[in-house]
Amino acid sequence: MVRLSDILSKLSKEHNFDLDDIIKFESVYLNSERVSFADLSMERFLSLGDLVKVFPKPKRFGDIKLTAHSVLYEDSSCIAIDKPQGLPSLPVASNSKENCKHLLEQITNSSLWPVHRLDELTQGVLVFAKSPQIARRFQIDQKKKRIEKRYLAKIEQAVATGLYEHHITKGEGRMLISEVPTENSKPCRLEILDCKPDKDAFIAKILLETGRTHQIRAQLAHLRSPLCSDPIYNDKNSQQRFYLCAYQLNWLSDDFEHSFIATHIF
Repeated sequence: MVRLSDILSKLSKEHNFDLDDIIKFESVYLNSERVSFADLSMERFLSLGDLVKVFPKPKRFGDIKLTAHSVLYEDSSCIAIDKPQGLPSLPVASNSKENCKHLLEQITNSSLWPVHRLDELTQGVLVFAKSPQIARRFQIDQKKKRIEKRYLAKIEQAVATGLYEHHITKGEGRMLISEVPTENSKPCRLEILDCKPDKDAFIAKILLETGRTHQIRAQLAHLRSPLCSDPIYNDKNSQQRFYLCAYQLNWLSDDFEHSFIATHIF
C-alpha cells in the first residue's frame, strides 16, 4: 500500500512546489474528488488504479478580504454580503479557502448554501442560504421570476434601452453569443433600463433576466459595447478599471420580501 502523503512529498520534490500550500488550499484530487485538509493530514492509502491530480501552484486571492462589515443583511434564513471585486464566490479548482463562501462560514461559524454566484471580477450583492430548504426556495422563486437582479456596468459605447434576447454557448476560454439557437446554446435575456455618459465611457443600468455564465459581459460585447477593461471580451487596451456591480437583488417569496442593495458601487 502506498500512502498519499508519500506520493505528494515525492511529487513536490520532483516538481519543486510547496507541499504545505497544496495541503492548506486543498489543491489535491483523488479520482476526481477534492481531498480535504483532514484527509491529507491523515494516513490515507491509495489503491491500484487510483488517479491523483495536483494543482502545484494554487491560484491566490489573499490580498482581498471579507469581514463582518461586508454583511449587508442577515436573518435566520439567509445572509447577503457586498462581495468585493476579485474574490470568487465559491471555491476554485486549486483553492478551496480563499472565496466568499468559505470566508463567510468562518465569520458566521455556520454552514452556508450558495443560491447564485457572481463572476470573480464582479462586485456587489451575493446571497447565501442558511439551509438546503432555503436554497431550494430561492431556486423555485427564481423559476417563478420572483428574484430580480439589477447591475451597473461601465461600458465603452452607448447602448439603446430595451430588451435584448440572444443565445449563449461555451467557447474556447469565453462565452459565445449568437442571434439564433446553435448546438448546446441556451437563451439569454437582459434589459438595458438606462444608459448615461460618464466621462469617457457610459454607465448602463441592467435588469438581468437569465443568469448565464459571463452573460452580461458576453452580451454587451456582442452589442459592440464591452465593459471597460474586460480582460476576456474587450480587445481594447483600456486603462480604466473593470466595472460591473450587482447593485441590487430583490427577493419576493411567499412569506417574506427582501431587497438587498450594495454599499460599495464603483
